[in-house]
Amino acid sequence: MHHDRRGRPELKRPPGHERIVVRPTATRNLPRPDNHGVHPDDEATELFAAYRRTRSPEHATRVYEWSVARLRLFAATLLKDPNDIDDAVQEAFIRAFERPESWRSDSPFLPWLAGVLRNVVLNHFRSERRRKRRESATEDSLPTPVDPLEHTAISEVLRVVEAGIAGLPPTYRDVV
Repeated sequence: MHHDRRGRPELKRPPGHERIVVRPTATRNLPRPDNHGVHPDDEATELFAAYRRTRSPEHATRVYEWSVARLRLFAATLLKDPNDIDDAVQEAFIRAFERPESWRSDSPFLPWLAGVLRNVVLNHFRSERRRKRRESATEDSLPTPVDPLEHTAISEVLRVVEAGIAGLPPTYRDVV
C-alpha cells in the first residue's frame, strides 16, 4: 500500500479520475482578451494621459467611449433612478475633463474616475437632503387650510365664550 506525503494511505482512483489541483490565480492583473492583451485600467490610463497632455476632443471622446460603460455599472450600484445614473456619470466626466491635473498620473485612471463619480453621488444625496429640509420647513410655516365646517364650529364656540365673558361681573371680566 502506498502512502501520500503526509503518511495517509493513498487511495486508488479509477482511470480518468485523476486528482486535479486547481490553484487560484490573481485575475485582477490579467489582461482581458477583448482588449488585445491590454488591461482596461492601462488602456484608460494611457488615453486619459494623452487627453491631459493635449486636451484634444478626439482623446476626450476615446476616454469617454472606453470608460462610460464601466462607470455606468458603478453608478448603478450607488443610484436607482436611470436618469440620476446618467446625470451622475455625465457630471463625473465633466469634472474629470475640466480638471485633468487633479488625477495623479502614477495611479490608474478608472479608480480615480470612480472616486470622482462617488463624490458626485454624495453631493447629490447631500443636496437632496437639504432640499427636503427646506421643503418641510416651508410646509411647516404655511398656514394649514381650514375646512369651512370647522371654521363655522370654531366661530360658534368663540361667540358663546365671548357672550359668557360679557355676562360676568366687571371684576371677574377684567381677570379673564
